[in-house]
Amino acid sequence: MEQELAQSEARLRESEDRYRQMFEKNRAIKLLIAPESGQIIDANPAACEFYGYPRAEFQTKNIKEINTLSAAEVDAEMARAAGEQRAYFVFRHRLASGAVRDVEVYSSPIEAGGRCLLYSIINDITERKQAEQALRSNVQLFRTLVENAGDLITIFNRDWTIRYESPAVEKMLGFKPSELRGRHLLETVHPCDRRAILRAMKYKTEHPGELVPVKGRIRHKDGSYRILEGRSVNLLENPAVGGIVANTRDVTERERAEAALRESEEKFRLIVETTNEWIWSMDREGRSIYDNPAVEMLLGYSPDELRGRDM
Repeated sequence: MEQELAQSEARLRESEDRYRQMFEKNRAIKLLIAPESGQIIDANPAACEFYGYPRAEFQTKNIKEINTLSAAEVDAEMARAAGEQRAYFVFRHRLASGAVRDVEVYSSPIEAGGRCLLYSIINDITERKQAEQALRSNVQLFRTLVENAGDLITIFNRDWTIRYESPAVEKMLGFKPSELRGRHLLETVHPCDRRAILRAMKYKTEHPGELVPVKGRIRHKDGSYRILEGRSVNLLENPAVGGIVANTRDVTERERAEAALRESEEKFRLIVETTNEWIWSMDREGRSIYDNPAVEMLLGYSPDELRGRDM
């Protein structure tokens, strides 16, 4: 009987030593909490350092003084942990300094000293939450800029199928973004422009990070063609993108205006150079800038002989 008692005491001491090693000397923040009241029974040195309370003062506190949830909400969460309905929680805890930190808590019931306590391990995730918030803000900013931009933003997969089209595509080409998703770029390119587009595609695939300009005729949903001009960059190896990003604008009207201007200039040149009347212009100093071919018939000088001479 005495031997069994000694063995039992030895096991108890061994268990207590193991607990002390796990609780006291562990660098993780740990608390022992009474689930029925929220009273903090014990806190390890890492917890005292993190929260800023001496151990003796910590043991006089209630978790409801630290958790920013209401008392009723804290009671409900402790009941879930004690009943093993949940083991992982994200809370906001107030430190002795008054600062509030975001923490994740792993909590489960254990038997200690003949009573059920919550054994809680706390990790400070404030910086991670701030980084996540900053990322969400950046993503939202990016989405707002892209979805309200007049230019068309397209993301292609490695095989040049369309992964994403910004809303501008509907105004520019008549298609909803979902109608083009998964389709290959060349499906909408004018047959006469496909060879040039293919060369640009090959170059872009082989030159990551380099902006490459390209222009071509792209089919509108109504069957007409619009002239689109844009630049794209290969970001296939960028883990945040993993695609080829193109920024495109509709230059159809500009191209038509330039073509009309060239046609007008050509008509003017033909009229001026074929008339029998001498047409000339000079600069502010009275030197010849231009003489049409009729000058040679009228004066015997070629236009080149008169250019730059005082009229």
